Amino acid sequence: MKMERGGQFLKGKDVKKGATVEILDEGRWENSKKFTYEDGTPQKQCIFSVKYEGEEKQLKLNKASRVAMIDAFGDETRNWVGKRAKLIIMPTPSGNDKMIVLDPVTSTESAPGGEAGWDEGK
Repeated sequence: MKMERGGQFLKGKDVKKGATVEILDEGRWENSKKFTYEDGTPQKQCIFSVKYEGEEKQLKLNKASRVAMIDAFGDETRNWVGKRAKLIIMPTPSGNDKMIVLDPVTSTESAPGGEAGWDEGK
């Protein structure tokens, strides 16, 4: 049995500054177990398998990440497989937690240098 260090989902609080992920699959939409619309219907979450520090993790893509990936690699997610993205950590809208936003790496070089000002605390 293979032991894992943490949970199956990659979370903002666990991400190292300047880290990247590699997209491993086409992604999928799932009903959220935590968030619902006002009528009680579960919200949909976009989830991808990614490789982070040699481990396979699940990553929920927020709208900002989806738009960035579409702008960089197109709207067909099967074309994202094997692509890399830098992880940017930002506070959630409530400010109580941290969220991950993807910054696609569009060249064969490593992720671009320089950090965003709001990412300095990580």
